Amino acid sequence: MRRLAVLVAAVVLASAPSPADDRDKMLVGLQKDGSILTPTNQLLKPAGTQVLFPGRPVDVVLVDAGKTLVAKNMRGLEVIDVTAGKVTQTLALPAAGKGKGATGSMSATGLIAVDGRLFVTDSQVGVMVAKTGDGGQYEWDGEPLKLPAPKVGGSPYPTGLAADGCSLWVCSNRGNELVRFDLATKKVTAQVKVGVAPYMPVVVGKKVYVSNWGGDEFRIRSSQPPPDAVRGAAAARYCSCVARPPRVPPSLDHAVPPPLAVRPPRRREDRPPVLPPGAARPR
Repeated sequence: MRRLAVLVAAVVLASAPSPADDRDKMLVGLQKDGSILTPTNQLLKPAGTQVLFPGRPVDVVLVDAGKTLVAKNMRGLEVIDVTAGKVTQTLALPAAGKGKGATGSMSATGLIAVDGRLFVTDSQVGVMVAKTGDGGQYEWDGEPLKLPAPKVGGSPYPTGLAADGCSLWVCSNRGNELVRFDLATKKVTAQVKVGVAPYMPVVVGKKVYVSNWGGDEFRIRSSQPPPDAVRGAAAARYCSCVARPPRVPPSLDHAVPPPLAVRPPRRREDRPPVLPPGAARPR
């Protein structure tokens, strides 16, 4: 009888739905308990208040003394009233090839506010500029600031950007360089080679720090072939530091470790002799 009771309990436990089974039956999006199920089957329980809108936001910036939040979405900007928690405007990117030189999409970080204007990178050519128009609504302001084409060909793929008052610094992800624009003339005033695939710049005093997605290969200083472990290794992600003295082309100083030095093994005749215990080493 006891064995039968244990068997019945095991059957009941095995037939009960698991949390994973319940998740497979849930619809993507907001759930009754306030959690959110993503398309990748991840159940998120974020703190605070969420503002839902379609797309994939990748960057945000506060404007209007913190009263308004602007989110960079896949194909435009979402303007959000912070107090009401509602989207008050969607500023769509111009379709590719239909004026203003935009590509019609945005896929990486890159959104800042400078003197009432919004600067946002698109997914291929450069930086779009938005200003406040009639009725307090944002509108696109002229042609985008186009980055120089990379030497490898194709589009520069601009990502993060930063401003220091009179200049706008933009990462050219495929060009492996930091591009400086004059905000008054909207012209390129400097191109600085940085690390591989630069992503986000930060202005600190008279320097600009840049994070890099990629890394340089190790440089081996040895007449001997490097070990397989070293030959196939790649450097870790690192940062670049750009000095920006006024009216002088910036110089580059990589914040990376010194080159790796590999010392070849000593020849047998160069090794010290092995002495018996207690014996004095000859001088």
